[in-house]
Amino acid sequence: PQHFGSAASATLLDSETVVGCLQTALLKLSRDPAWNVVDSTFVLKALPATVDVTKAQLQAAGTRRQELLEEAEALRDLVAAREEHLDALRRLREEQAWFPRRETNRTETRFKQAEEHMGGLRAAMAVAASELRHLQSTVGEALSAEREAWQRRRAELIAERDRRVVEVREKRVLLADEE
Repeated sequence: PQHFGSAASATLLDSETVVGCLQTALLKLSRDPAWNVVDSTFVLKALPATVDVTKAQLQAAGTRRQELLEEAEALRDLVAAREEHLDALRRLREEQAWFPRRETNRTETRFKQAEEHMGGLRAAMAVAASELRHLQSTVGEALSAEREAWQRRRAELIAERDRRVVEVREKRVLLADEE
């Protein structure tokens, strides 16, 4: 594509020159009486040259206009194609924002499963901790009761031993006296 200021501005300047020439010719024709203008050098040479230049300039302007219209059509097509591409990208963005990608969906599913599994483990751990506290208290009570029973039994056995030791001494003393 051509930039503004190149062929377009040259065509505009040429058009202004031709318009100036036509205005000069009209001024000359309107100022002089018709019998002086007929068969004059101006009518025979200058006016046909001005008309020829005007025709050429109008043809050049028409050609340039057609070129600009074709360029504009090409630009319209390009803009339409880019707008379609942009619309497609917008739709894709909206779809991807609305529907999670497969990997994201899988990850979210795994995360939810892991959270559910963790919840189950926490519940099982809470039950196990409760059972541990119960067993600790039960075992603690049983151990205390068992320890007390063993201590009583020990005290009884020690008392029995001490009693027998005394009895054995007494019997030895009696046996020693009898002998």
